[in-house]
Amino acid sequence: MCPQIMSHRQDKKFSQAGIAALPVIILSSFIVVELVVAGVLVAYLLNSSSLGVRRANETLSAAQAGILDATMKITRNKNFFTSSTSTLSFGNNLYAEVVVRKDYPIAGKHEIKSIGYISIGGIRRFSKKLRAILNVNSLTGKTELESFEEISI
Repeated sequence: MCPQIMSHRQDKKFSQAGIAALPVIILSSFIVVELVVAGVLVAYLLNSSSLGVRRANETLSAAQAGILDATMKITRNKNFFTSSTSTLSFGNNLYAEVVVRKDYPIAGKHEIKSIGYISIGGIRRFSKKLRAILNVNSLTGKTELESFEEISI
C-alpha cells in the first residue's frame, strides 16, 4: 500500500478515538460545576441563617437594655414615667424604644415596655418586645421586679 493511504487510515483511527473522550470531559466538567454551585448555595444558606439568629439576639439584648435602663431610672426616682416613647441607640443600627407607665396596671406599680430593633435603611427589622412590671414601695422606694416577659409585636 501507498504510504499516504496508510497515514490517512491511521489519522482516521486516532481522530475517532478522541471523539469518545469529548463527552466524558464535558460530563465530568458538568458534575464538578454542579458540586461547586451546590457548595456555594449551602454556604450561603448557612451564613444567612446564622446572621438571622445573631440579629435576633442583638435585638433581644437591646430590648433588655431598655428595660434595665428604665429600671435604673425608676430606682433613682420612684415617680419616674415617660409621657412618650424614648429611644436608646446602641450603634450599628441597633435601637430600643422604651415606654414607662406609672401606677399601671394598679397603683404602686410601673409597667415598662421595650422594643429592640435593627433599622436598615429606615425600615425596622428583627424586632423583639419585652414587658416588665415593677412593684415600687412609695414609702421606702424599694423596687422589686414582679414580672418579665417577651410579648408578641
